[in-house]
Amino acid sequence: MKIGDTLYYVPVSQWQQARELVVTKVGRVWAEVSGTGPRVQWRTLEMDEYGSRGGRYYLSREAYEAEQARSAAWAALRKGMDRWSVPDGVTIADIEQAMALLKLTSQR
Repeated sequence: MKIGDTLYYVPVSQWQQARELVVTKVGRVWAEVSGTGPRVQWRTLEMDEYGSRGGRYYLSREAYEAEQARSAAWAALRKGMDRWSVPDGVTIADIEQAMALLKLTSQR
């Protein structure tokens, strides 16, 4: 991260708008940004929560939107899996393949 880089800040508060902020100073641990955004730990993109109401930084708006889409897809999968019995036609091999794809461990 360097001075002039742009970060996308998404506050927790519904009363504040998500916005792009420009990095104005980079230190050993923290980077400061333009405007009223809280400083950010430049290695992890974690924000300084001191005096802040919360939020999160992303490298770009596109990165934020991709994370939102990923979370929505996971929520849809979880909702679709919320059932008591195995759907007709689904085999043990199908379940094991899905578990492997999702990097889940067997609980048998």
